Amino acid sequence: MHKKVIAIGNRIMGDDAIGLSVAEQLEDFLVESGFEVVLGETDVEYCLRTIKKGDFIIILDAACSGETPGTVRLIPIEEAMMRCGRCNSQHEANLLLWLNIYGIEIKGAVLAIEIYDIEPNWGLSRAMEEILPIVCERVKDKIIFILGEGYHA
Repeated sequence: MHKKVIAIGNRIMGDDAIGLSVAEQLEDFLVESGFEVVLGETDVEYCLRTIKKGDFIIILDAACSGETPGTVRLIPIEEAMMRCGRCNSQHEANLLLWLNIYGIEIKGAVLAIEIYDIEPNWGLSRAMEEILPIVCERVKDKIIFILGEGYHA
């Protein structure tokens, strides 16, 4: 089993790139915790090529569900794959859908990061940039929880 963090998002669609920004900010922590960091962006095929049967993956992606921006929801991968037809993220839905189609057996979680909005813009919005350190700490806390005794995927 290999552990991977797969960050997805579109860098030219503003806050949609939050997963990528968080993965880049936390890269040292993630590598020290034994994760391979995959910056998948919008390339679902590339992401799929990095995932092997038995891997433990954490997907970092933006979400627009109406919650407070900066909220980080932990969704078990099995649950996310079961409801991938109703995902609030186009990337998450595509990646999870293809994992289902190919029957790739994995364990892990999706960390859905609530954002302000998605609109054409290079980089995160000013509001998202301001809370990026808080979001990174929340994601780090979730990953520590996942790695600890409190999470059994």
